[in-house]
Amino acid sequence: SVVTAFMETFTIQTVPYYTHESKEFMYTVGSLFYGWYFYVAFPMFYLIDENPKQLWTVCQTAMNCLASCMIVLIFLDLTRIILIAFGITVQSTTPFL
Repeated sequence: SVVTAFMETFTIQTVPYYTHESKEFMYTVGSLFYGWYFYVAFPMFYLIDENPKQLWTVCQTAMNCLASCMIVLIFLDLTRIILIAFGITVQSTTPFL
C-alpha cells in the first residue's frame, strides 16, 4: 500500500500545477497519508469482489464503502494528531499541519 502511494506521489512531482514546500516531507508523510486509503480499500475490494457465491446488494456495498471512508478519515486524523504530538511537521502556512 505504501509502495503504491509512494509511486503515485513520485509520478506527480513534475506536474506544474502542484507545488510542495518539502519534497522529502511529501514523499514520506504524504505517502503514509495516501497509503491509508489503500490499507482500507484493498481488503474492502477483496471482500466485495472475490467470493462469487456471496452476492452483495447495492445497499450492503454502499454501507461498506461509507464505513471504509469513515475508517480512512479516522486514521488520517489520528495520524495528523500523532505527527503533531511528535513534532513531525514541515514549516507550513496551512493551518492544519
